[in-house]
Amino acid sequence: MAIPTKKRKTENLNGVPGRDADSTCIISSGTRLEGNLFSRESIRMDGAIEGDLRCERKLVLGSQGRIIGNVEVGEAVIMGRITGNVRVKGLLHLTESGAITGDVQSGTLHIEQGATFEGNSKIVTGS
Repeated sequence: MAIPTKKRKTENLNGVPGRDADSTCIISSGTRLEGNLFSRESIRMDGAIEGDLRCERKLVLGSQGRIIGNVEVGEAVIMGRITGNVRVKGLLHLTESGAITGDVQSGTLHIEQGATFEGNSKIVTGS
């Protein structure tokens, strides 16, 4: 006879309860990646990447974070710098310290005063 096991509750970095599979990949300041990066889960990037970044969930690019390459994510909060094209299924939030040099396609675009954006933007709903 099998002994029932209790499912353990987990929390992501924001303190929100989630499934065991919900997690955030953290790339800390001082870390530099060369090459493409893919994640099914969210990414918090305070380091730098030279290559394309794909993430099925949320990208949070900290103020010290740098990306040179194309970005494709579910949603994004950009406080750092991206040089490359950005494609976001949902909300793209470019904060006052954020900068994007490249074309942007998103479901919703929020640009704070003080942010830098150089490129073309296209809003695509229902994708």
